[in-house]
Amino acid sequence: MEIIILASAAVLTSIIAAYFFVKSVKNSGEGENKVGEKAQKFLNVTENKSSHFVRLLNNSSI
Repeated sequence: MEIIILASAAVLTSIIAAYFFVKSVKNSGEGENKVGEKAQKFLNVTENKSSHFVRLLNNSSI
């Protein structure tokens, strides 16, 4: 059970780190529309996935 919690925490941490990395890259390249659109799509997917993992962690019985 502890391994599952540690793995979930590691995945969630990497998702959050990727989210902020892409968000900062998106803000640094405002002139590139396609890059910004792809970054925004990635941010949306990342936000949805991280919310999903947080709900799973909250609903898991320890």
